Amino acid sequence: MKALVKTYLNIRTDHPAIELDNNPGYYDPGEEIEVLGTVIGQPYKGNSIWYRLTNNAFVWSGGIDGVEFTWNTDTFEQLNSQQQNEVLLLAKEYYTDHMISDDYGVTGIFIGKKKRAGTDMDLLSLSFQVKSKSDQHGFKTIPPFLPFKGFAIPTDVVEDDYMEMQFVFPGDGLRGKPGGSLSRIDQADWGSCAFIAENEADGFVNYYLVTNYHVAAFDLLLQNRCSYDVAKHDEFLHLVMPSWQADSNEENKIGFLYKGLFDEWHDTALIRIPGDTDISNLLDENVRIDSVVDIIDDVSFIGQAVTMYGGFSGAVTGKRIVSVNSSQRGRINGEIFTKSELIQVERMSHGGDSGSPVMIGDQLIGIIIGADKNNTYVLSADKILSFFNLKLSTK
Repeated sequence: MKALVKTYLNIRTDHPAIELDNNPGYYDPGEEIEVLGTVIGQPYKGNSIWYRLTNNAFVWSGGIDGVEFTWNTDTFEQLNSQQQNEVLLLAKEYYTDHMISDDYGVTGIFIGKKKRAGTDMDLLSLSFQVKSKSDQHGFKTIPPFLPFKGFAIPTDVVEDDYMEMQFVFPGDGLRGKPGGSLSRIDQADWGSCAFIAENEADGFVNYYLVTNYHVAAFDLLLQNRCSYDVAKHDEFLHLVMPSWQADSNEENKIGFLYKGLFDEWHDTALIRIPGDTDISNLLDENVRIDSVVDIIDDVSFIGQAVTMYGGFSGAVTGKRIVSVNSSQRGRINGEIFTKSELIQVERMSHGGDSGSPVMIGDQLIGIIIGADKNNTYVLSADKILSFFNLKLSTK
């Protein structure tokens, strides 16, 4: 197959990897070359896909123009699960840009197990959630395979609507600990809290209760304010725990909104709490959040069972991880937003569970941000801690 070089591109001999002694020359942008096949090699800039040329030479696929072509339909199945995931991560990024649209009716894209007759196969696929699979709605059809850099990427198509946030009108009497309910003073909705985090500044340890931005600041979202930093605003937005019926009871006041962010990768709020608070990372009598584990893009976690501790639902266990890299569309006041790099779990949450911690044993994997008919969506706790320069509290 003829291919067009789009950047200065080194030739590598003997194997698809970057080494000092395997570079006999390079191609200039605009040169046309003959590509014979696709192989998995050394990752470079997050891309491990290489092209095989004549004379046992290789070039990195990121330097070649065009991705929508295939050699045959079984090459992808010959890869191991890690290699399949590496290819699918790139394909997901590409087809998310091209196919999350109303033309296809796509509400989400995730990497998961290929299903055949409702049963999981030992094969990964690019799965599309659509509003309807019926031709009568006029959506473009998603084919059983999609071309990507020489591979025929297997697809699955399932019906599901937009992801919805899961918070409700205040309740009362729910436990005051991670997994318990909380809400903003004088606001009409409540969700759950996930865990206690901390950092050190000027010799002092600061403590934060972590929840969703849409739980702590939904009124700001309705004003298109997608971030908050108390240091840049005069107003202090106080929260109470447990949630209550619009009663500004000082005894319930837990802290104030310190920072918050709602973007493609976050729906996170940090609630500054006093150091002497009696709230800790003890979820119940026998379970404490002991550590945080990063499972994004680690396909070995697909199929593992998790437990949620929700302000509304309480402890829910036995549901399994569907995907460790999911992109979903949701709605706020009729407006569509997209969230990327989510953990997707079989539906386990309901209204009031937004912000709840999700665990594997005593390890925290993330916090719930929403759900659709079949699935619950979880934001990585490791991403939250890394982004805000925090660590899991020892409280």
